[in-house]
Amino acid sequence: MLRGTSKRVIVLKHCKGDVFDEAYFIVKNSENGKKRDTKSLVSEARKIINGEKPSGENNKKKVFLTRLTNVFFFLLGSLFAVLIFDILTKV
Repeated sequence: MLRGTSKRVIVLKHCKGDVFDEAYFIVKNSENGKKRDTKSLVSEARKIINGEKPSGENNKKKVFLTRLTNVFFFLLGSLFAVLIFDILTKV
C-alpha cells in the first residue's frame, strides 16, 4: 500500500496502433517544480505511439558531428602543443 504519493498519468485509449489498443504514460515530476501543459504531453505521447521521434530526443547525426568536432579540436590542440614544445626545446 502506498500513501502520500501522486503521479500524473496520461491514458490514451483507442490508439490506432497495430500492436496495442491503450497506452499509459507515467509523467515524471519536473526538477524546477513547473508542470508541463497537458496538450504538449498528449502530443508527445501520440508521437511515440505513431513511431515518430519525441521532441527532446537527440539526433544521432548531430551527436556524431559534435563528437567528431570535439576530437578534431582535441587533436588540433595537441598538435599545437607539440609544435610549441618543439620550438621551445630548440632554443
